[in-house]
Amino acid sequence: GDGLSWATAMSLDMALKQDLVSGDTIHIAAGTYQPSSCVTGGSEAASGDRTFEIKGNIVLLGGYPSNAKDKDMADCKSNLVILDGNGVDHVVTITAPLEESNKVEIKGIIITKGKSTAAASEKIRINGMDYIKAYGGGLIIGQSVVEMESCEIVENETMASAGGIYLFNGAKLSLKNCVVQRNKSIASNANGGGIWANDRSILELENTIISDNASGGFAGGCYIY
Repeated sequence: GDGLSWATAMSLDMALKQDLVSGDTIHIAAGTYQPSSCVTGGSEAASGDRTFEIKGNIVLLGGYPSNAKDKDMADCKSNLVILDGNGVDHVVTITAPLEESNKVEIKGIIITKGKSTAAASEKIRINGMDYIKAYGGGLIIGQSVVEMESCEIVENETMASAGGIYLFNGAKLSLKNCVVQRNKSIASNANGGGIWANDRSILELENTIISDNASGGFAGGCYIY
């Protein structure tokens, strides 16, 4: 469908490919979604390069009923929206540009089952930045400004660092009423099992749980470098 109503809904992958402008909102009905599109600059032949890529400063709002109708309200506790990476390098990749007064907003979404086995030397260049394939099994953010509310980043893992979330190149992430739990960085020198905020990045936490994450190196929960 054209995505302009629940009766003509489109897939999440297709919605993210539209010519979206800052402030546009994607409303997501309850269900489990797996990425099928390749990240910018990635290889179509590499299954790990599949991801939900957020290229603009838009809003992703989960929690609508699976059989949603117009005027239904979002309730993320009753209507679970699960982004299941099914073993991809990054379940969600945020590449939105810096824009004054604009940001990416994600509400009521569960990000899970990212599993990167890539080497730390493997990179994909997007917007002049090198996104490390081995970091950020659940979520990777380069430079963008992102606010997440009532989200869960759970049960993601990498062989290298940042099993759950990786921020770099001055990215800013605000987590409110979120859960970062049971993520793993497996290698003996891997750091930041839950979150790794690197390279002038900013991390803000409000009423957020970081627990039961693990790393083979430093900081099972949160590594600020």
